[in-house]
Amino acid sequence: MSEGRIVVPEGITGRVFLMLRKLNDYPHPDSKECGKLLVVAVAVCEEFARALIESPITPTRSQLDAMYDSMKTVGDAAEYMAVEWQRRMFLAPEPEIPEDVKDLLRGTLPNGGYCVSEEVGKLVIEAYRRGQKAPK
Repeated sequence: MSEGRIVVPEGITGRVFLMLRKLNDYPHPDSKECGKLLVVAVAVCEEFARALIESPITPTRSQLDAMYDSMKTVGDAAEYMAVEWQRRMFLAPEPEIPEDVKDLLRGTLPNGGYCVSEEVGKLVIEAYRRGQKAPK
């Protein structure tokens, strides 16, 4: 692949630029510092895109199956899967529920569903993990 210019969608560069401005206490838009932040934002986005071009992130078979199963209508599966993979590839995976806390989250519901809200369940799992990492 040639070392051509990387084109990053404007919206992505804009979001990185705004994040950098926020981290630097919002320098005035016309200041030299703000201009440097824009250059940094573009460089970071281009390097990130270059890294994905050189080492693409590919879905596993189970991720492909999950995306396929999530299709709501019969249509262009290839287009849906491509778009859906872009959306999913940077999302953190759902945490595995440790066996030691499953009984705190699951009840006697016929479908084996949660007895607590998803948010509370995530807090229970996080508290368990932190307890496991804490010095004894």
